[in-house]
Amino acid sequence: MSKIIAAYGGGFKPPTKGHLEVVKKALKSLPEIDEFIIYVGSKERNGVSQAEAILIWDIFKKYLPMKVKIEPAKSPIGDIVRLGKNNPEDKVYFIIGGREGRDDDLEDIENRTKNIESAYPNMKVKVQFTQDRGMSGTNARKAAKISSDKLAPFLPDELDDSEKEEIFNILRPVIKEEITKPQLDSIEKYADGLFNKLGIDIEFTRHFLDRVNDKRNIKPISVPELVGMFKRLHRKHGKPLSKVDDDFNAVVKDFNSNINIPFAINVTGDDIEMYAKTVMRKKDFKTSTPVIALNENASYTKDINLIERLAQLTQHMLDKGMNIEPLPNLEFVDGDSENAREFLGKTAYYDPNTQTIVLYTEGRHPKDIARSYTHEMIHHIQNLEGRLGDIQTTNTQEDDNLNNIESEANLKGTMTFRNWTDSLNESIVGKKIECDNCGWDWNIVDGGDDLFICHKCGHDNEKQGFDPNLGKDPFGLSQFAREIAEGVLIPEEEVVSSPSMEYKIYSDMDGVLTDFDKSFEKYSKGIPPREYEKKFGKEGFWELIDGQGKVGFWVGMPWMEDGKDYWNYIKDYDVELLSSPSRSETSRLGKRLWVRNNLPGIKLHLSQAYNKKNYAEPNHILIDDRKSNIEQWREAGGIGILHTSASDTIKQLKALGL
Repeated sequence: MSKIIAAYGGGFKPPTKGHLEVVKKALKSLPEIDEFIIYVGSKERNGVSQAEAILIWDIFKKYLPMKVKIEPAKSPIGDIVRLGKNNPEDKVYFIIGGREGRDDDLEDIENRTKNIESAYPNMKVKVQFTQDRGMSGTNARKAAKISSDKLAPFLPDELDDSEKEEIFNILRPVIKEEITKPQLDSIEKYADGLFNKLGIDIEFTRHFLDRVNDKRNIKPISVPELVGMFKRLHRKHGKPLSKVDDDFNAVVKDFNSNINIPFAINVTGDDIEMYAKTVMRKKDFKTSTPVIALNENASYTKDINLIERLAQLTQHMLDKGMNIEPLPNLEFVDGDSENAREFLGKTAYYDPNTQTIVLYTEGRHPKDIARSYTHEMIHHIQNLEGRLGDIQTTNTQEDDNLNNIESEANLKGTMTFRNWTDSLNESIVGKKIECDNCGWDWNIVDGGDDLFICHKCGHDNEKQGFDPNLGKDPFGLSQFAREIAEGVLIPEEEVVSSPSMEYKIYSDMDGVLTDFDKSFEKYSKGIPPREYEKKFGKEGFWELIDGQGKVGFWVGMPWMEDGKDYWNYIKDYDVELLSSPSRSETSRLGKRLWVRNNLPGIKLHLSQAYNKKNYAEPNHILIDDRKSNIEQWREAGGIGILHTSASDTIKQLKALGL
């Protein structure tokens, strides 16, 4: 028996209220339709994939009749044509949307439907026009980058606030910030303007645009990052570059963002041409050409907090009654490789006019930097006491007063630094650090930034040293001096009476809530995942999941045996799910559907394992069954609980007061 099938296809990245309006208008104007198929294309747009589009259509589907179904498609238009070709006995309506007043839509309609009705007599093109000319997936993606409020006008009015928020949470983690050609042209023009006065011409190659948005960057390269790199390149290396007289290649590297820009530098008779050949975010970028560093490649920063140590050193000087108030400003000069290569290069200096200590850090051990700091602090004392005003030279052989001033700074600075390091008295015992003097100890994983805990035999935890009337930001860096005085050294009675910390919980799914292994064994005829991978290799392992299981593998995952006990314990707290998707888009769709079926209303963040740490904050708890995820989370400053069972995790949560 023949029937009437309507088919509507597109990318829908994401679906908008304009798309839903097309469907509803077609259903209203063509009531004879028996079945309505929406084909969702596979091509990704700015990180929005087929999986996210289907999830959003699934929300829209609540407001559509049962005869509407959503189908994934490799080529939506091709699938519609094949539908008509393969079902000649049925009448197929080719539904297509257009925005009134948009000539480009009319051209698109003509191109998509050309010769369809003559080639397939059972197919009829049915155009549905909507009013809003600005309604598009591109504009919706731009809005989703900003906020849920900005996205809301692009979503159907029928949706309630929770559904709109759900769509925003689907889009927010996956939308990528891509740099457009006009934006890149503006960056090139800006960089060229910076270097123009130095006789340097900056140009980007065609490959630069292709690579700047490459998915291998993992984290998208942003406009501010590139602008900042050219600012620092101009400030730190502009003049030396303007003096080169031979062609050469070099890589400009930002060690903080891990962005690398290989340049070809050509010297002509008129100017110096710098061609930015490509760009990439890669930490271990290997090159045989010279590296032009924009900041310091200091390995110690992974283990030593220099700012914190200088704060402790300042505290020690105050404890000793040294006349250092008002505290000086503090500036760091990072990555000055030219200065570091000079034997007589600068290490530090004190500016009495602005009361500023400047420290050069490139290529130096942090202990040496701290020693320079104490030297310059003695000059700060001399300045506050009015003893620096008459010095007219920097040569100690030309001025006896300067010689005496420097001798004092050398002697007192060195002894102050030595006395402070001797006072630390820390020794590592297993996984703890113990104070040799008072026996106070603390876990290494807790770090060294908690001044309640003894770092120099101050186990009484009494607030001392800093004057409470000090300025908010005495060093001009992270406000750390006042924060140490007012925020960390809290009197004991305040600690006892202060409210408990408000925690936010991020829970993993696989191995914590859902039983991945059982779902796998359902398709592998009982072979455990590790045995299967050992026997058939990684490709065979994923082929079983993606080829046989597909979306159903993830949607059908059973609860862990104690998963519901665990969930019932944490569900009343501020909790969200943080799960790593597999290499296939089916896992994204399947996991979201699992959450929707089992934990409706709970937010799910899909983030690769190495990016989970980006959600860490001091009051954020990650519960995960992978040790590496927990370690990275703790290193990023969060609280990590390695999940081995519901009972063990609940025990650890209770220890935190939950």
